[in-house]
Amino acid sequence: YLDNENIMPFNRNRILNDVIDFIGKRLSPPDQAMVVSYQRSIKILQSFTSDPEDIASALRRTKRFVGGRPDLISSRKRVEDYIAQNYENSQTIGQALEDVQGFAKEQRNNLTFSVRAIQELVTMMSGLPGRKSIIYISDGLPMSPGLELYYELGDRYRIPSIVTQARDYDSTDLFRGLVTTASAAGVRLYTIDARGLESDLGIEAENRTARSSLSAGIGTSNFQDSLVYMADQTGGLAILNANSATPGLDKIGEDIETYYSLGYRLVPAGEDRMHRIEVKIKGKNSYRMNFSRTFIEKSLPTRVGDRVISGLAFDLVDNPLGIEVTTGEPAPASAERWTLPVEIQVPMEKIALIPDGDNLVGWLMVYYAARDAEGQQSDLQRTEYPINIPASSYDEQKKQHISISASLLLDPGTYRISVAVRDQLTNQAGYATMRQPVHPELK
Repeated sequence: YLDNENIMPFNRNRILNDVIDFIGKRLSPPDQAMVVSYQRSIKILQSFTSDPEDIASALRRTKRFVGGRPDLISSRKRVEDYIAQNYENSQTIGQALEDVQGFAKEQRNNLTFSVRAIQELVTMMSGLPGRKSIIYISDGLPMSPGLELYYELGDRYRIPSIVTQARDYDSTDLFRGLVTTASAAGVRLYTIDARGLESDLGIEAENRTARSSLSAGIGTSNFQDSLVYMADQTGGLAILNANSATPGLDKIGEDIETYYSLGYRLVPAGEDRMHRIEVKIKGKNSYRMNFSRTFIEKSLPTRVGDRVISGLAFDLVDNPLGIEVTTGEPAPASAERWTLPVEIQVPMEKIALIPDGDNLVGWLMVYYAARDAEGQQSDLQRTEYPINIPASSYDEQKKQHISISASLLLDPGTYRISVAVRDQLTNQAGYATMRQPVHPELK
């Protein structure tokens, strides 16, 4: 995961060769990797593959991307310059504080989008089988937007108490929500700070000027604390303060490939529930353990829903019910939205039925969602479909299909539609996906 909105191009390009070498050494079947870039929205540059060259090619293509980090550094420097030039005049404190608050608000807004993008990818991965990891590469994300400028302001104007105003922008809640989602999805986060070693005096390659050492120190920890938190809480590793990414990537590779599976007896709750995990090694030792701090017990309906959401981005071959999905002609529903008819066929012989008087009854739960080419997706929808047929006609009807109709209200675009049908008596589920343009001009 290359966070191109939160990385300087020079830093990214400097470590990309290390990442490409890592993939070349580590990736082989049955393991699969993909390349995702964040540029205002999630972009899948290479879907899952076991071919290292496909991954390397996608990584090389990212070298031309320029995101928002240069603008952020320029904005911060303008505020720093104003403080440095005017702090001896106490009458300028109002304007300086307003500039700091404006910077913090903008940074918090950008951070919200950045964290939610990672969360979106984690959610899409939740229905995938196997052990799942994300290697997240950026120049760090602020745990508290604008914090270093509040310290700069308090230090220069000699008003230490002004730092307390930075609490208004504390973003721990965003990262807590992310790690909770990652734990629920069974995804580990490995984080790499692409900045490498930074000067204690705050001399940055971007502007070749010295910042306040206090501001520089606070800024470094502010942008790294989030990387440590994401990795630590999900059982991953954070690679910091290293000009070469190779040693850190080797540690990540070893951590992914070498592990113990520990199990314990759990009485199913039948509902979504969080469990906290603590693991200790007996006796005195020098070992360091990485493990997820929480485990989210998921109900079957939630697990099926997760797989439907994963089907919006990834191909899932899992269809024991043999369901088939077709669509009808989209029709205009309003000036801007269209209705897309969807029909799901389920073989009757695959459905469990139980006697109820002279009839046989059963129940299907249908799940469906849609996602367009720009990454906008609908909410997951669920509909129960009861079945009731005369027992005397079963031998004839079991050779036929149950037809379930649904209607999706969508904006114009090309959509990937993901569907699941769960037999509520056997809890067996089948999954299917398809692509469909929703506008006559897009056919």
